[in-house]
Amino acid sequence: MPGQTAKDPLRRTVSSTRIDKNRAAAVKQCKRYWGPHYANGGKEGDEYPFASTYEEAAEPE
Repeated sequence: MPGQTAKDPLRRTVSSTRIDKNRAAAVKQCKRYWGPHYANGGKEGDEYPFASTYEEAAEPE
């Protein structure tokens, strides 16, 4: 898994378009597993790898 060791770090992106796509992909999975109102039930859709990295949910390299 990316970021697990110093030899395979996560790489940050500053592209707002890419970050938005990554976050949308993570939220899609949260809704898939916990339903459309998952956040109301106290669940969080935190993602790993983070939306602000190239090793993300939307377009893994």
